[in-house]
Amino acid sequence: MQPMNIITFAETRPQYIKAATLSRELRELMEETLVIAGPHDDPSKLFADFIEAPKPMYNLGNVTGSSCERIAKYMASIEKILENTDPDAVLTFGDSDGVLATAIAAAKCGHPIVRVDAGMRTRNRSAPEELNRIATDHISNIFFCPTSRCVENLAGEGISKNVFLAGDLMVDALMMTSKIALQKSTVLQSLGLREKNYIVLAIHNEQTLSDPETARRVIASIISSGERVVLALDPRIEKRLEQADLIGMIRSSTSVTLTSPMSYTDFTRLAMGSTKMITDSGVIQREAYILKVPCISLREESEWQETVDDGWTMLVGTDDRKIADAIATFEPRGIQRAMFGEGKAAIKIARVLYEVLNLMREGKEKPGAVSES
Repeated sequence: MQPMNIITFAETRPQYIKAATLSRELRELMEETLVIAGPHDDPSKLFADFIEAPKPMYNLGNVTGSSCERIAKYMASIEKILENTDPDAVLTFGDSDGVLATAIAAAKCGHPIVRVDAGMRTRNRSAPEELNRIATDHISNIFFCPTSRCVENLAGEGISKNVFLAGDLMVDALMMTSKIALQKSTVLQSLGLREKNYIVLAIHNEQTLSDPETARRVIASIISSGERVVLALDPRIEKRLEQADLIGMIRSSTSVTLTSPMSYTDFTRLAMGSTKMITDSGVIQREAYILKVPCISLREESEWQETVDDGWTMLVGTDDRKIADAIATFEPRGIQRAMFGEGKAAIKIARVLYEVLNLMREGKEKPGAVSES
């Protein structure tokens, strides 16, 4: 019998990190073909300093255009790859357009779809990411959920077959990275920062800055807080800030330290040393919780409501008064739970997936309707 072969698709930075974390365990049990996309020429540089990075066999590059155009381009490329490789399954993480396109292509080609991060929901269907999550979940066949709430979300939508509570791969990644970051990272020294004497601002969603006047109030409230602010700036957001005529205000502030994109290890060290994190990213919200750093979320809802319920995340939206008040007064009131697992998600996912795919090969498990009980 031929060895089992799985295709893994990764497009965004968090997906790369998860792919690297899971690949170590997958490749002990089966062959893996890694397909990557996105603006990074060499995404392995993002995580090569904390784990041996898997080498991609296919790089789709930076796919551009509207959301529909990008999905169509991805589907055409993935279809060709599936024809060449004929995998036993296709594995995706997260909620990007490339993830949805990969899942649709796999379904059309008759390959089982493995869904890591299954069941994440914000209940805000106006958000493109939410639509991608829902659509991808409902055409997938094997589901690995990071939290029990995600399992409940799937059950509420009629999905209960082949659903597994595995924990979150980001716990695995952060457990490995944090130790190395404390030993080797010099990011605090290079930026002239002192431990627990600054806050980290990480804006990843262009929608946060879509209205220039709202964006100005948000940035001004953070700058005027009296806190040392470290802004991790990626090129997309820098362009948005320039369009909103805000980059000059930021650069002229003596309380703001601008940084370019950094390695995962350095960013983890930066987060660990902060007093608070301010972000519109669900990924960073979750990482802040795992690292026990209070998080101020520039959103009205979250896919990680658990961290809000536990008192470690405050949702403030883009209300400048709420932001200023949260910076000054927010302190976690709850006791953290191990809701995201204990750092063994990669082992659980790899072993369970191997067993389920073997059953499918033997005809004892059908990859068909995912809503069957």
